[in-house]
Amino acid sequence: MNDQQENKKVVWLASYPKSGATWTQGIIRRAGIHYGVPQGDFDVYKLIKSGGNPPTSKTIKSEIIEERCAILKTHRAWNGERILHSEIPFEMAAFVHIIRNPLDMLLSYINFTRIQYKNQPTNSRFQRKLFMEFMGFEKPLTLDVWLDMDLENIPKKNLDCALKNFTKNNLQVPSLNLVGGNWLEFNLSWMKAAKKFPSVMIRYEDCIHSPSAYSALTEIFKFSEENILDAAKYIEKARKEKSSDQDKQVFYNKMSSYYYLDFFSSDFIGNFLQKYQKEIELLGYPDLPTTK
Repeated sequence: MNDQQENKKVVWLASYPKSGATWTQGIIRRAGIHYGVPQGDFDVYKLIKSGGNPPTSKTIKSEIIEERCAILKTHRAWNGERILHSEIPFEMAAFVHIIRNPLDMLLSYINFTRIQYKNQPTNSRFQRKLFMEFMGFEKPLTLDVWLDMDLENIPKKNLDCALKNFTKNNLQVPSLNLVGGNWLEFNLSWMKAAKKFPSVMIRYEDCIHSPSAYSALTEIFKFSEENILDAAKYIEKARKEKSSDQDKQVFYNKMSSYYYLDFFSSDFIGNFLQKYQKEIELLGYPDLPTTK
């Protein structure tokens, strides 16, 4: 354990991959810019890889913690302990649980695989698991073909195949299971954590509908609701600006809610909901639609 890390505290931004943590990070950084919120990346995995120490600040409400505290983003399911990542042994002071409905998350993941593929263009195992085993293509697609193929151009039968496998395999998706477990395990674990630590849950869909949903952050952070709304306007303006960065275009593609209805067949959506309705209701989605 690094001496500088001993007895330090952290507020986690906990989300399953492709569920809105990066957007939430941007809101917190901007809303807290005059409150000392660190302006770097909150990604714990990058921090672990670099071997650095998390920056800390006194931006958390004093009734939660009075000393300086780190703010970090994780995709790991809660392990039942105060320390989540042994590589950075900060004790949890509080957390923000960001959740997104699993069907939109699945589409966002499929979209994100273009960046994953570009970062590992010769990984034949990744190609086989994604294209053949998960999405039902007869053979892996080339990198150039996949980079040019947005969601609207993927055959519906292959998207339905992905949903069928997602349903059959307990909401696991290739590569993400190694990071956060499956969607259910991850989100249920943080619901359990909410019984032990100060926390707020934020639904991605609510924030898309109205940035005021982020006002729940004021239960943990010192900044105001007005700061949050100003930050949301700033982030939205920045997102809409045209960028030559293809990865950013992929990363922020389809910032909308319940768009799965445009891509999956209603029968496959119905089968999914029939199997997981109880768990999904428990996690805050009692009325996911099957048709537009």
